[in-house]
Amino acid sequence: MWIAIAVISALVTVAAAMFFATYTVLFLIAVCGILLLRRRYELLVPLTLFLAATTLPNGIPAGFAAGGYAFKLYEPVLVAAFIWAVTRPVAKPTTRVVAALVAWLGVGLIGALLVSAQLGKVIADIRYPVEMVMAVAVAAAAVTTPDLSRMCARTMKWSLWISAAFIMLASAGVLTLVGRSEIATLFETTSDGGATRYLTAATFFALTTLCVCLALAVSGTFSLAQTWMWTVPALLILFLAFSRNHILGIAVTLLLAILAARSAGAVGRTTIRVAVGALVIFGVLNVSPMLSGLPGGEWFATQIDGYSSRVVDGLRSDALARDDSARYREREIGNLERAFYEDPVVGHGFGFAYQRPQGSQGTFWYDRAPYYSHNFYWWMMVKTGVVGLLLFLLATLVPVVKGTVWSKNPVAVALAASLGGLLAICWVAPLPLDSPTSALVGSALGALVGLLISRQRDRVTTVEFVDQYQGHVTSAGRERRWSDRRHVCDEELKHASLHGNATGGK
Repeated sequence: MWIAIAVISALVTVAAAMFFATYTVLFLIAVCGILLLRRRYELLVPLTLFLAATTLPNGIPAGFAAGGYAFKLYEPVLVAAFIWAVTRPVAKPTTRVVAALVAWLGVGLIGALLVSAQLGKVIADIRYPVEMVMAVAVAAAAVTTPDLSRMCARTMKWSLWISAAFIMLASAGVLTLVGRSEIATLFETTSDGGATRYLTAATFFALTTLCVCLALAVSGTFSLAQTWMWTVPALLILFLAFSRNHILGIAVTLLLAILAARSAGAVGRTTIRVAVGALVIFGVLNVSPMLSGLPGGEWFATQIDGYSSRVVDGLRSDALARDDSARYREREIGNLERAFYEDPVVGHGFGFAYQRPQGSQGTFWYDRAPYYSHNFYWWMMVKTGVVGLLLFLLATLVPVVKGTVWSKNPVAVALAASLGGLLAICWVAPLPLDSPTSALVGSALGALVGLLISRQRDRVTTVEFVDQYQGHVTSAGRERRWSDRRHVCDEELKHASLHGNATGGK
């Protein structure tokens, strides 16, 4: 009921924003104020998720300016949610992860102070990593709050469907979107009738959602048919993004999920599904030209051609050698390597320019490129050295290893595998340095840490997850299977409770 009301309210707000942008921003601020006054602080979490992950058409305010800086709508709500999170009891694992990340940021700040770096450049470097740290605390608190994780999952579902609908409309030429849109093919400079790729706020949220669903399918917890309400819009969003780094994230996720399953059945299921998926893709690529005469067939064939050109053909070594973006990144890494070896232990600090500006003032290449890198790990080593790298890996890889090796909670395993995929993508796309992907990485890490806090909490979360999806299972046989699974979880909880009473709660 409340989800339906929230979706209708969101659609009304979107419609109003097309005509009354300023008043809509004030309305959102008022909503946050009402939630705070009514002490429904936890609702700030799904509100942050919706504002961060939803693709919006141009004309709807996606942010505002204050003090010379541009802010996205989700950022002040994230700060409010962070305040809610830190007022709650914080478990030691969460504290350790946050402390390691804060120490990493501290290394970069000390380096910036020692060389008197420009304050504006330091803020630009550290802003989104700070958001990532806040998101860790918020997500860790959210997954341990009753019903809140379920609410966030449903919010993500509606956000994906809304985003997919807007992206489809934009692809059909009905409207334009907030975010990047560019020609999909790698080596053409005009878009005469060609496909357009859309990189929006929803892109990496869709990728993470798909990775979680794939990992759950590998473990046998849920099939892709049972999670179609999440996977279908995610696939639509990712397809129209025409991005090669998504393949890297999905591949790493599947690998970690198979390692976590540690069973021949998981390997067999995954191999069969990957083979079937490859055959379907091969068939679609070859059949799509024949569909151009059907209604909508020309649009579909154009998108398939664009995807084949950029993603499939773009993975070949000769295509990478001709790709201007790939060649620029090679030069970027060369500059990063030289800067790193000048101070490899603690780095140069935030706000350090490792390469010369290009172009004219007011452009990305002049104002931001000297301080920014597409390879997050090299960027981190230049700014904070080996010390910073070790602190970051300690905060992120340890939960991934715990989730894939020791956790019995399928949701935690899926999150660990998905976070591993995101960390792999950071080699080619600096997710912690951008908006809203920094909050996404922090949310995935925080949710994983929250699920790993205790074995009993793992079981509780598993029961909630089964409850959440059971409403989407229509087959009587499937209903019986999930009912039995929930019964097993209930028995485990009962046994754990009796054991705790018998041992005096030790």
